[in-house]
Amino acid sequence: MCDEVESLVFDLFANLGATEEQLDFPVLYASAKEGWASTTYTKDPPAEAKNMSQLLDAIVSHVLPPNANIDAPFQMLVSMMERDSYLGRILTGRVYSGVVRVGDRVHGLRNKDSGAEKIEDGKVVKIMKRRGTTMIVTDCAGAGDIVSIAGLSSPSIGHTVTTVEVFTSFHIYASFFIA
Repeated sequence: MCDEVESLVFDLFANLGATEEQLDFPVLYASAKEGWASTTYTKDPPAEAKNMSQLLDAIVSHVLPPNANIDAPFQMLVSMMERDSYLGRILTGRVYSGVVRVGDRVHGLRNKDSGAEKIEDGKVVKIMKRRGTTMIVTDCAGAGDIVSIAGLSSPSIGHTVTTVEVFTSFHIYASFFIA
């Protein structure tokens, strides 16, 4: 049965145009209910092997770390929004680059045919991260983090939240080529 499933997955990848490297995918056998993973087929692993360490090892060895630059100016693409009666609009997304701290001045930007357009100036009043199902408050977040920030009321999903330097340098760059 397992060989048949592996063969079907291989065929699916091949039909989707996977590369040779992608077709050489790792296979793990696991039971989330019982809390174990193994690189060899078994229905009942020994007690000392009933853990998820092989799954975590496979993730570390096969999944590339995020490509994030913490030294660049702060940029975050908004991927989710929610509303809080006290904080107002809460924007959630992955910090693409830089660091953001509570109190930082930021801009909300949207992409137009003519280039980036500033929607709103604002100040970050709260930064939150998820730990499991709980939201925890933090003072700062850096490149690679997935965070929720409060303080802007206009940006929506697909817009960018960025520091003042990014928008200023964009306008200097754009005016240099327009003039």
